[in-house]
Order: sequence, then C-alpha cells, then structure tokens
Amino acid sequence: MSTNGDSVATQVISVIGLLDSGKSSLIRVLLEAVRERGGTAGVVLNDRGAVELDTEEVTEHHPIEQIGGG
Repeated sequence: MSTNGDSVATQVISVIGLLDSGKSSLIRVLLEAVRERGGTAGVVLNDRGAVELDTEEVTEHHPIEQIGGG
C-alpha cells in the first residue's frame, strides 16, 4: 500500500509444466519484458530439481527466492 491511501496491485504469474517444457525460457522472456518497461519483478521457485533459472543474467536484475521442496 502507498502512504497516500492509493492501493498498489501486485500481479502474480504462476508458471507450471512438465520437465523441459520451456518454463525457464518463458520466465526469462517475461522478466526481460518487465525490465525493459521499467518495472520490477521477483521469482519464487518451488522446485526439487536442478534450477537453471538463477543464471547471472536473471539474478543481476531480479531477486530469486527458493522455497519448499518441490
């Protein structure tokens, strides 16, 4: 919430899919689009396997938090 009483909406996008279905690629594209538009975004991972999303190009501009165990 902002201090002047205006509410600020937070958009949440959930990306799910099978192994090697393109989830990480989609997330990278979405994050880049947000950054190009001057927005901010973060990533919450709930994944058991090896995570390839947290490459330097992503973590340089967006925080990533890993939770749970899959």
